[in-house]
Amino acid sequence: MTAPAPRIGPYVVGRRLGRGGVGVVHAAVPDPTGSSAPVPEVALKLLPGDLARDRDFRARFTREARTLAGLGSPHVVPVRGFGEEAGQLYVASDLVPDGDLERMLRVHGAPPLETALRLVLQVAQGLVDAHDAGLVHGALKPANVMLRREDDGFRACLVDFGTAHGAHPVAAGSARWAAPELHTGAPASRASDVYSLGCVLWTTLTGHPPYDGATDFQQASAHLQEPPRQLAGGSPLVLELNALLERTMAKDPARRPASARQVADVLRRVQTLAGARDGRVVPVPARSAVGLQAGPGAAARGGSGARSWRSRLGVAAGVAAALVVGVVGTLLLVDRESSAAPAASISVRSGEGAEGASPLNPEARAVNDVAEGLEVQLMVDHANARCIAGLWVEQVGLGRLLAAGLLDADLRYTGRDLEKVDPDIKELLGAATRDCLA
Repeated sequence: MTAPAPRIGPYVVGRRLGRGGVGVVHAAVPDPTGSSAPVPEVALKLLPGDLARDRDFRARFTREARTLAGLGSPHVVPVRGFGEEAGQLYVASDLVPDGDLERMLRVHGAPPLETALRLVLQVAQGLVDAHDAGLVHGALKPANVMLRREDDGFRACLVDFGTAHGAHPVAAGSARWAAPELHTGAPASRASDVYSLGCVLWTTLTGHPPYDGATDFQQASAHLQEPPRQLAGGSPLVLELNALLERTMAKDPARRPASARQVADVLRRVQTLAGARDGRVVPVPARSAVGLQAGPGAAARGGSGARSWRSRLGVAAGVAAALVVGVVGTLLLVDRESSAAPAASISVRSGEGAEGASPLNPEARAVNDVAEGLEVQLMVDHANARCIAGLWVEQVGLGRLLAAGLLDADLRYTGRDLEKVDPDIKELLGAATRDCLA
């Protein structure tokens, strides 16, 4: 005899989807008894039992869930139900099957510039709607930005607000994007949401979090001490973005934009510049053990783009290879001169598009395939192989790699003996390897 499916409140609990900052998320359906129509699944988050015993928390949870249920924002995942059952709080939201921003960045790297700006603007609009309703997110990060597939690309929607994280100022997994004051115990606020919005902007543009660190302590130290990250270059677009990054990621909450609405207004203005040919958007290297530091003027001084960035990277001991991976993804995916794919073609799903064409532009597809080959040929891990492949393809160019027989007509890496290639191409491979493994 088959055991009945577990239930909580009016929901039949299904497969586990994952673990959030606090609690476990399951797919679930409202009790379908008596209904012949298909019942849509929801994402049901079950919070730890001890939170239900906290009277103040339970009151905040109910107030927030009720507000989210009536919010009606196109950029906030709607709450469909909430309550308490047998001493356990639960909240049910729309189940968005198309993935989240963190996964999109991990699988595909940074999207084309126009796509990045559009997604972050939608995140900002979701914050505007939430703040206007009296809500604070408290743990804004790429994993809490769901991507809903639409005809012209994706729509970004915020999920996992406030009390769904519990009482800790920095929710589990959120340290890389949390404002400095949260790391010292201050409560979440609109200002801390604005800071996290700046971090999401940086991450979406570059494919990598603003600061690196293997532990929460290292990440907290970086948010407390390191200057806001900046992009290299002096174009109007880069200058606007750097000014916005510097303000949103200011250590002092009073120096940040007064509202998410102000950030959204700046992003709309930046969008008007993104249609022009502004070269490449790449990060200035982070401060390292030898004292190299990005500051407000670094972008203007860096004007020569990728070449000057790589030369500075060579002397910046301690810069993580993962940072280079994000930079290379941006170099290739944001290069407006060479991008052959429309911004909306970036896909959360891996594999080929509906008509058999890859969702990535030619350079990015070549990097993916070259990285797989170099991982075996050079006996390096995937992150370093992707870093090396990205720098090498960018330096040599697709034309020379094709002419040298290293790529075939479909931009697949041929795995040719590296000892027999043109010495200059081989030297560039060596330089890329040294840079990435430094």
